[in-house]
Amino acid sequence: MSSQSSQPAHTSLEGDEEEQHSQAQVDPGAEIARLKRRLAASQDEVKELTQGKVKKPPTTVTMGRAIRRLLQKGANDARSDDVRRIKEEIALWLNLAHAPNPPLNTKSRSDRGLHNDITGRLLCPIEYDWDDELVRNGIRAGTINISEDYFLRCFYPYGIGDPDNVEKGFLRSGLLVKTYSNIFISPSSSDSFSDEDENGAARKKQCSTNSQKKATKCNVANILGMDGRVTPRSIAYAAVLLAFNLTDASYWMEVPSGQAATRRSQNLLKWWSTQIFPHHNGASTNSRKSRNKLLAQRAAREESVPL
Repeated sequence: MSSQSSQPAHTSLEGDEEEQHSQAQVDPGAEIARLKRRLAASQDEVKELTQGKVKKPPTTVTMGRAIRRLLQKGANDARSDDVRRIKEEIALWLNLAHAPNPPLNTKSRSDRGLHNDITGRLLCPIEYDWDDELVRNGIRAGTINISEDYFLRCFYPYGIGDPDNVEKGFLRSGLLVKTYSNIFISPSSSDSFSDEDENGAARKKQCSTNSQKKATKCNVANILGMDGRVTPRSIAYAAVLLAFNLTDASYWMEVPSGQAATRRSQNLLKWWSTQIFPHHNGASTNSRKSRNKLLAQRAAREESVPL
């Protein structure tokens, strides 16, 4: 029994000795090569992870955020392009109309504002007489505060409005219509408007050719799906760009209105749609002072409307 039990032990010892001997005989070069292969494989895995090759499938939330970022970037780029282009166009229009010496700089707004007689007049509220030297100096000095007015002359035909009826002619100026057309139709379309009259800018009498219709097929208005109808927000956008490029930006808010005021707003939008989309089948600043004036005038008209 003892001889039989010692034999397996002897065999086990011999196996251990053989394993130790074989490990001692391992080629160092082969071991290094094996470790290098492992290291290379690990580096490839890290590279795949950092390059996004191995990632979780996108969720609805992450896709929505990515789309929102892209849309916001596109909107910011478009707005920057509009600001730059309108800045140049306004200088060209005013230089052509008034021939100032020196002419307005097309690349900078530093020579505009209240200190410039041309842009200052356009930024003057209709309730003040810009030709009055005392008024003009008071506005420039800041003793006459116009920061809360957005019934500016640049929004009225001929730069003339009625302080007792601020909505008459408001947002119908040739300069504003040209700005709007430049943004939403094409830069060349702004040349389609002749001198304005008391009702606002007038489109030149001309026939639209097939080539002109094709040229404006992919304009901003069509891309936005405006379908031949001007929207209040698009007018506000053009008005802000106009005021901003004359001196500084203005901001807007909606003023509560009654049925009569709503009808006047609808008539204004209809007039805009006719001016901007004449060939379409369907075409036919937060300011307490200005807001209060508008509310008072609208309330007076509401009372005068028969029930």
